[in-house]
Amino acid sequence: MLMQIYQLQKKYRHAIELYDELRQNLESEFGLPPLKETSQLYYKIVSEWNVSTDKETLHQMAQPLLGKEDALQKMHALCAEGWLASPPDRDRYLACAVEHDHACFSI
Repeated sequence: MLMQIYQLQKKYRHAIELYDELRQNLESEFGLPPLKETSQLYYKIVSEWNVSTDKETLHQMAQPLLGKEDALQKMHALCAEGWLASPPDRDRYLACAVEHDHACFSI
């Protein structure tokens, strides 16, 4: 019941912590798992939390990069020049860092 209240209040972390505590107590004291219905509720809450987190992340990603325009321009320039590359280009990265005294990578 308390897990459902937390679910309705969107306090997913509280509900999950409650389930974990219940599961641990049942296992240690009785050697039993939670009821099937309780576990199903747990997985439903986890799923809802994941969906809400995904929506929040997408919303944050849609926000402009306020106050970081210079850093964003540097990142775009580094990408265009091929400096932000995968580990095989590590030697090129190190050579640039040494040549420019690490300044070209401070964003």
